[in-house]
Amino acid sequence: MSKQTLSIANPYNQEQMKAIAIFESENDLENSLTSQLQVISSHYTKEEYEKKIREANEVEQYLLLIEDSKVIDYCLLDVYKDIKSCYLSLPSSKKVSRSRKMLLEASEYASSLGMLEVFTTISSSDYALLEVIENDGYENLGEENGITSFVRSFGKEGIIDGNNKKY
Repeated sequence: MSKQTLSIANPYNQEQMKAIAIFESENDLENSLTSQLQVISSHYTKEEYEKKIREANEVEQYLLLIEDSKVIDYCLLDVYKDIKSCYLSLPSSKKVSRSRKMLLEASEYASSLGMLEVFTTISSSDYALLEVIENDGYENLGEENGITSFVRSFGKEGIIDGNNKKY
């Protein structure tokens, strides 16, 4: 069995861009990620982009699940460094097992960044993924207009009193 790895999409890596385009084509995703990455590479030099990722408070990162140099799933992680929260967006997938692996990997990655919460939403009619998310420690926040929201918390910071001291 081949090993699956999580990687951050690199808009300056042409081999990776080709692999993403193939994945999108095979999954009827209309080149949405490819287009986003092309916009990034046309607006920023590689150095400017890397500096922006390091220094910005709000960062978008596209995470790729790769097996044998082939993209098998991806997601978008919107990171808010100041409040230590992020929003995870999974593309629609025909394979729940892939979505589950992507969810687990992206959640672990968010935790490694120091995030305290990960939020995500999915279609309320995607019963298989709803079950997977709830089984992976996400709390169901409710459904509205056919969309169910979830949150997963990783830890708690100390409570800060009026003098900004933790206790």
